[in-house]
Amino acid sequence: MRRAAVRRVSLLLPALVAALAIPAPAGAEVTTGDIARAEDRVAAAQAALQQAAADLESARRRLDALDESLAVLTERIRDAEVVLAERRDEIAERIVRVYVLAGAGDAGVLWYDDPSRTSTQRAYVGAVTERDVGAITAVAAARRDLERLAGDVEARRAEQAAVVEELAAEVDRRRDEVAAAGDDVDAVRAEWQRQEEERRRLEEDRLRREEEERRRLEEEERLRREEEQRRQEAAQAAIDDAAAAADALGYDPSAGVEQWRWLVAKHFPERLVDEALRVMACESRGDPFIVNPFSGAAGLFQQMPAYWPTRSANAGWAGASIFHPEANIAASAWLVDASERAGKDSWVHWSCKP
Repeated sequence: MRRAAVRRVSLLLPALVAALAIPAPAGAEVTTGDIARAEDRVAAAQAALQQAAADLESARRRLDALDESLAVLTERIRDAEVVLAERRDEIAERIVRVYVLAGAGDAGVLWYDDPSRTSTQRAYVGAVTERDVGAITAVAAARRDLERLAGDVEARRAEQAAVVEELAAEVDRRRDEVAAAGDDVDAVRAEWQRQEEERRRLEEDRLRREEEERRRLEEEERLRREEEQRRQEAAQAAIDDAAAAADALGYDPSAGVEQWRWLVAKHFPERLVDEALRVMACESRGDPFIVNPFSGAAGLFQQMPAYWPTRSANAGWAGASIFHPEANIAASAWLVDASERAGKDSWVHWSCKP
């Protein structure tokens, strides 16, 4: 019985040890799978504890049954001893009574005058003794059998008590394993919670940064649109100013470049006036508002917008529109003069040549 109980416990132990020996790797990210496995280990430890507790309870019941059997046998042995003592007392009393009867009256007459009677009395005493001795022998044999049986039960009880003690220790070990598995699952859950909080924090930081970036981009877009609107408004204002200036200068769309001769003569050297008008005719045909759709060059002499602020400022027309007739002519005259002073061809900056 003891070996069977111990064998059953030993069969459970390797599987449980294997289940309890799988902690999450140090530094590794804990997942819900790790929590599930830790909970499985707790369940396995609890199952092993329940099995050990059931085995202990069963062993205790068997021990109680042996205790009851031993108590019954002890009582029966006591009863047998009482019966044996009573039989011995009864036999002794009977023998005394028979002998007393055998010696009643004239003893000499009884024994010597009637020999046959004396033999009968002696035979009676012998028969009574033999019967009672047989009864005593049977009771004594029964008592010895009961004592042997009690000895067997006592040995079995001692063995069962050892099994109970061992299973009680096993239950204590299983309780420790359940506690350890519970601590492990608590640690895994705590680490998972810590990681979840860290993930939430990082996600909140990411969302906050994205929101900040979105707001920054929206603000940049708003500023860009405002700047674009201001630029467009400024450009339109410059165009309006240029149109007003052109009207004030008597611009006639059908009059060609000759209508600008007097302004060309105002800003160019006399020797270059005709050349300048020929270049103007090639570039814009005398339209101060024309724009090259490919290069973006604009105005009478098709000035490039990228260079316009510097050239117009050097010509004394800072802030003027590229479409302003006189500002465009003045900036072109300045550029021709700068080319000549640099030792270059007067019209090196234009595709159209005079």
